Amino acid sequence: SETLAAFGREKQKRFLTYFLRLTRENFMYNFHEQDIVYMTQQEENFARNFARFVNEDNILAIYDVARINGSPLPGSYVSGLESMYDYYLKICMPDGTMPALNDAGWGDARKMLFDGYSHFPQRGDFRYVATEGREGTVPSFTSVWMPWAGWYVMRTGWDTDALHAHFEVGPFSPAHSHEDKLTLLLDAYGKRLLTECG
Repeated sequence: SETLAAFGREKQKRFLTYFLRLTRENFMYNFHEQDIVYMTQQEENFARNFARFVNEDNILAIYDVARINGSPLPGSYVSGLESMYDYYLKICMPDGTMPALNDAGWGDARKMLFDGYSHFPQRGDFRYVATEGREGTVPSFTSVWMPWAGWYVMRTGWDTDALHAHFEVGPFSPAHSHEDKLTLLLDAYGKRLLTECG
């Protein structure tokens, strides 16, 4: 810390900006998708051993510490975190779960959205889905295309009886992909009609 303190304000700001960028890149590196990783070869060599230690918990810890101390983070860092929670909003199924596609298991999207609302209280749509419509504001969309994932999600509404389809149409990826392309998940009237292929 003494070394960093001796840098002077401008060099400290450059160091913090570089640190935040490298944290983002190492987080993205964990997804094994080269199209979304922007590192030099030297940074990527470092990331091979370091990236596994960068996850949602420590990404959020940086945000929380900065917020508590009144230290603004770059807008791209904050918007990136918000879009991470927006992903859970987009994939949330009528029963509040997220689909078990590729290497993922069935997860609790409502729990993630409640956590997202605690970090981004202006997102009433996170709260609405997390509380099953008891509080917050109805999301502004029902259907969404996610080109990075190759997923199309269609729904008639946000209630537990909504008609819902999740169609996986993206290309096969060499990392963390299963033979489940063209999977169609269907929910209607509170029941799962078609599930993932395992």
